[in-house]
Amino acid sequence: MIVADTSVLIPWAAGAATPKAELLSTLLATSTLLVAPVTVAELMSVRVLTPEITTLAASLTPLELEEGYWTRVGLLRGRCLAAGRRARLADAMIAQACLDAGLPLLTDDGDFSVFQELAGLQLVDAG
Repeated sequence: MIVADTSVLIPWAAGAATPKAELLSTLLATSTLLVAPVTVAELMSVRVLTPEITTLAASLTPLELEEGYWTRVGLLRGRCLAAGRRARLADAMIAQACLDAGLPLLTDDGDFSVFQELAGLQLVDAG
């Protein structure tokens, strides 16, 4: 199981032909793709909502959030900010959901490196 971020889902829905898009296609075909719940909200709030994105969002399986999740999100984000690093709230939510589930994240967003460095978030290297 792998968790995907909006940064790889939107290009995939637009027909991108990249190694990450190919991996995403395989994960979707084998039902081994999950998303953080906030990722569905991110998809549905894009500036131009296409039928492809709407269909994709409806087909995704969100991770279950564990008790204490919101506190851990705040602590994780606070740890990053205290280290002088940028940490968007939605990114912290995605990172914490992955950390709680013990699952890696497939992303094209370099902002997740802070969670990798400070909290051990595993990022997928798909080439």
